[in-house]
Amino acid sequence: MHTFNLGVGGDLSASSIVALCNLGQFRGRGLPSRLDHAYETFACWCRLNKKTVSTKSFEKKKFHMKSNNAYPRGVSKAHDVTLFCKWLGHFLGSVQCPPVKEDADFLEVLRWTMVATNSFFSMLYRGGIWLSVDTAKVVVANGYKAIDGYAALASLSAERGWRMYRVRPKLHMWTHVVKDLDRQVAGGMEHIQNPCSWSCWSDEDYVGRIARLSRRIGSPRLVVTRVITRSLMSYRRHFQRNFSGPPPPDP
Repeated sequence: MHTFNLGVGGDLSASSIVALCNLGQFRGRGLPSRLDHAYETFACWCRLNKKTVSTKSFEKKKFHMKSNNAYPRGVSKAHDVTLFCKWLGHFLGSVQCPPVKEDADFLEVLRWTMVATNSFFSMLYRGGIWLSVDTAKVVVANGYKAIDGYAALASLSAERGWRMYRVRPKLHMWTHVVKDLDRQVAGGMEHIQNPCSWSCWSDEDYVGRIARLSRRIGSPRLVVTRVITRSLMSYRRHFQRNFSGPPPPDP
């Protein structure tokens, strides 16, 4: 999460949205109005796909841009960055090819990068703790494509005089994640460890479950008692589904 969603992925999605505005893919005479149209398109996609998002608008301030020539950075919500990338992959799949060759080439690299990025993470999230060798090979290939694509976008942006796709240490860290998978595949290991198994998403998912329980409590006076009671019931059901024999004493 901290390497991609709050790092490279945030920069990738924010820079891509601003780049598409610069390329005239959204209506408006200036960047603010084009960002507004971009958000309308994104919000419509979220409604159609029944996705919930925390970000309520696309603004320069949201992307930490003090000026039009500042590096766009991602929003602080990791889940939103995932949605941005999925939406961008969908949007780029239907965008019309612009008449200017340089613009068309930029969009093609962007589409290629976004497809590889979304495929890389979707395969990891669908996999278990251990990945098969065949799955890991595809994941590694997509990971290298995504990293190469990000570097290419940074170079193409620099040629245009755009400050986008900031290259920073978290891009190097993402490369290490992919290389670790590649070493396991090359080493002939029968099962490849999914990097999501040591991701902080797991801890946050557990906390989120308890938080959802507490939000469903009505009376403030019964919060403690009812949350503990529901948690114990959930704990016992989980044990009965996954283990044989009588459940252990309540913790």
